[in-house]
Amino acid sequence: MSVEIITLKHEPRTFENYNAEIEYLGLLEERNRFITNLACDLKGNVLVLFNRVEGHGIPLYDLTKAKTKRPVHIIHGDVSVDVREQVREVCEKSEDNIIFGSYGTMSTGVNIKNLHHVVFASPSKSRIRVLQSIGRGLRKAKGKESVLLYDVADDFRKNGGRENFTLRHLAERIKFYVEEDFTYRMTTLPLNIGVGTLNI
Repeated sequence: MSVEIITLKHEPRTFENYNAEIEYLGLLEERNRFITNLACDLKGNVLVLFNRVEGHGIPLYDLTKAKTKRPVHIIHGDVSVDVREQVREVCEKSEDNIIFGSYGTMSTGVNIKNLHHVVFASPSKSRIRVLQSIGRGLRKAKGKESVLLYDVADDFRKNGGRENFTLRHLAERIKFYVEEDFTYRMTTLPLNIGVGTLNI
């Protein structure tokens, strides 16, 4: 297990509260396009985790469906158990799927062993949620030797000033990675950059 932390540098901006920042990020087209490009560029089965269904997961799913010919799936609380099971079966038998999943359903409810990449598209500071989500990727599967976690974070600071809400959450997640002895690397990119510069 290794972690690639990608901090997207935004134009300086302040938010009244955490919810305002989350709502802004979920519908920010440049950020969603970055996550879409990242998911499409990764080889193997990719799980992209999000918090809000209407405000983030569905826009990401729609963008990705329009961009790639790869199979793209979405799982959240309103998706039936039968459909979730179908997605699981497809992913166990093939290695070219992109799955968008809400933290709520994927952290405990769906067991896909054949995952090669996990992308945190939404920030979280809950230790249990973060470790459960990482656990999705750590399931053993035939021929699978490693899993890479991409933790997408956001920096709205002006000249190194006060951290925005979700950047503080990243600091909490880094503590979890250190405690669990995961290898991690940090990269900061301007929001409008292409994914190809990551050497994925």
